[in-house]
Amino acid sequence: GSAAMIAGALLCVLDRRSGKSTPVEWNFFAERAVWSKILVIMILGVTYGLVLDTWGYMLATAAFMFCATLLINRGHFVQNFLISTLFPVVTYAAFAVALQLSLPRGIIENMLPF
Repeated sequence: GSAAMIAGALLCVLDRRSGKSTPVEWNFFAERAVWSKILVIMILGVTYGLVLDTWGYMLATAAFMFCATLLINRGHFVQNFLISTLFPVVTYAAFAVALQLSLPRGIIENMLPF
């Protein structure tokens, strides 16, 4: 970790000394659609974290993934639905059932026999 930070700092110093560096243009207005998607995904992520304990892993993850894929992968409703429902089920089976790791239990998980 510290070696990477030292190497990064060294690269910054060398870049400044070379005089060839150009200022970064963020293009907030030119790339408004991209920045809007980033903001919505961030809000979705915070909301996901807030509802995870009450809704449980599978329901919260499915809802988060469905909203995120609708935003990113427009026009592919069936594909988005399949991905957002299969991913939490497969990962829950792998981590909570097979590896016996603790994931937040909610409405759906409390109905399961295991």
